[in-house]
Amino acid sequence: MPASQQQTSPLEATEGAEESNTTRAAAWLRRRAFNPYSIALLLVLVLAVGLRVWWISYVDVDPQDGRLDDTLFYDRAADALAEGRGYVHLHGYPTAQWPPGYPFILAGIYKAFGYNVLGAKILNVVAGAATCLLIYALGARVLNRKAGLLGALIFALFPSAVQFTALIATESIFPVIMLLLILLAIGFGRQQDVSPLKLLALGALAGLASLVRSEAPVLLAMIFIAWIATRFSWRRFFGHGALMAIGAVAVIAPWTVRNALVMDAFIPVSSAAGHTFLTGHREDPYDPLAIFPEAELQEKYNYLPFPEREVKVEREAMKEGLEYMWGHPTEELQHLGEKFRQFYTDDSDALRWVNGKPEPLPLSADEYNTWRTITDRYYYAIMALFVISIPFWISFRDYNRLLLVLVIVGWNAAHLVFFPGPRYHAPLAPLFSLFAAYLLVLTLQGLFRPLRLMGRKLALALQRLFGRLRLTRRTEAAG
Repeated sequence: MPASQQQTSPLEATEGAEESNTTRAAAWLRRRAFNPYSIALLLVLVLAVGLRVWWISYVDVDPQDGRLDDTLFYDRAADALAEGRGYVHLHGYPTAQWPPGYPFILAGIYKAFGYNVLGAKILNVVAGAATCLLIYALGARVLNRKAGLLGALIFALFPSAVQFTALIATESIFPVIMLLLILLAIGFGRQQDVSPLKLLALGALAGLASLVRSEAPVLLAMIFIAWIATRFSWRRFFGHGALMAIGAVAVIAPWTVRNALVMDAFIPVSSAAGHTFLTGHREDPYDPLAIFPEAELQEKYNYLPFPEREVKVEREAMKEGLEYMWGHPTEELQHLGEKFRQFYTDDSDALRWVNGKPEPLPLSADEYNTWRTITDRYYYAIMALFVISIPFWISFRDYNRLLLVLVIVGWNAAHLVFFPGPRYHAPLAPLFSLFAAYLLVLTLQGLFRPLRLMGRKLALALQRLFGRLRLTRRTEAAG
């Protein structure tokens, strides 16, 4: 039988197919792993990890070093959960004053590896590197890979992002969840028929984000707005939105039920909305002598036991804040400008929290001032680039870019309603880094474009010159 007519056995065909698939997979891996962008991104991730590891070794911050702030609560609540004592306040009674997501994550680390704040800080290091990776992915999807890579580098170097690594707080881990939510929303938004399972998963991730930061539901609302504005009909929007809402509620509902049973009140996530709202809706929201306006309410209802007192104080604080808001519309408008200024006034909150303890302080006065200067100047430079970049990327027709616009606007609006401080803009730092990078990429491309054109013209001129010389030599040789 001629070779061309020989039949291939099923076993040989299967082996050949497997070999072909293996070859293609190896070729894909080589293209992905050894291209310049992958190598550069790996270096950025190594830099991000290195800076954060160095910082947590440079400043010795312990939640139990005498400070009285959120880091102490997160640490103590996580330790209580790991020991099976429930979600309790510093004084031992049940509470819902802080969202439970981050303490539960820490509790998992403490349960698995034993109590050690170093484990929580290592989680922050990993989260910082993951944020850089997600910035690159988002930039490659929405802008271009150069902007994504440079944005990842800018965030890797972002002083406040590095400094928050030493603190047991949500500022390191929440950007990871937020960027994952945005990337999934962008990926699913490009599909005409999104499977119900994907929509439920997207809603579940939004629910997880809400359990970590109670402002996070605004992100889900922004996704809904972007979808209805650019992607889906009302009919499909309601179907998709219902599935996402079910996914979010499925994650949040167990905690809401716990609050109903333990706190004897309807508290979806956190009870802290009341005193936070009152802080932002009074005669002078930023009065340094009245940082805790709910203190009077605590004194008024000190006869009540906890957790009943916590619920009562928060309800009354919300009532007082609403009464002031409706009764002082002119002052409320004036407060908006001051709130916005305070939201972006500087980027040194991480340093203030690092030194937020009795002496001896982790940073000396000279160290603190030096780092504050570096931190704020870097921040102001990136914010200036971000503001200048807005006309070059903003779009209300492109779904991806509209979603990012809405995320930034929604996050600002959510905090202006309450009481914004500088640290609350931290989750937006990855987006600021990305868009600042995009402006730099456009600028560099604009600067180098004339040089590239000159190089091409020079190469063409040299090519013509050498061509003429060769033609002249051939003519002389022929003659």
